[in-house]
Amino acid sequence: MRDIFKLLFKEKPTLILLSLLNTNTPQNPSSLAKNISCTFCHVSNTLQSLEKSNLITFIKKGRTKSITLTNDGKQLAECLQNTNNFLKKIKT
Repeated sequence: MRDIFKLLFKEKPTLILLSLLNTNTPQNPSSLAKNISCTFCHVSNTLQSLEKSNLITFIKKGRTKSITLTNDGKQLAECLQNTNNFLKKIKT
């Protein structure tokens, strides 16, 4: 529990979840890295942690891997998005 808390309250893991939430199609790790301006290696390591926490799942088709949110991942991403929107409101 504590490890996932430490992971999620960092910028890049949050951006990964929000990016997956805001796209209608599964993404691959390289396009996800490009979307959030992060290295492929960092995204790959973070995705492994998110998968271990059952927040994302990998879909393998041939040589390509796509990433989708699990139900728990989607709920968490929605909460993070709501928190982000709230913080933007009180910031201004």
